[in-house]
Amino acid sequence: MAFYDERIKGKSADELLETAGGRGMNSVWTGPEGELLRVAAQIRVTQDQIEAQFNATKHLVDCANGVTASQEKATRALVETIGGLIKSINRASDDSGRLARRIAFLTLFLVLVGAGQVIAIAWPYLAWWWRH
Repeated sequence: MAFYDERIKGKSADELLETAGGRGMNSVWTGPEGELLRVAAQIRVTQDQIEAQFNATKHLVDCANGVTASQEKATRALVETIGGLIKSINRASDDSGRLARRIAFLTLFLVLVGAGQVIAIAWPYLAWWWRH
């Protein structure tokens, strides 16, 4: 464990390769120790790549969730707007039906008033006609 703690634990891939290459020391590590350091460096590079891939994936998932939430919010707003539009159309339809009934009643009333005026104007002549 002393070799691991001294040479590998907590070091980056570059630091491991420097140790395996003998930088800062007088000789290059050869044999099983040197091979162990080079394999440890490859493992560290792979771990770094996996961590970077995980972080990139997490970022993409977070972005996709943000887009999805934004789309859901926009969809809800659109549904509410369409609901309001449908209510306005229904209200306009009800109002136009009410208006049509009022126009028909007013037209009938004005026709009856016109007939009453015709009778009022013609009353002296009608009265003379009934007497004779």
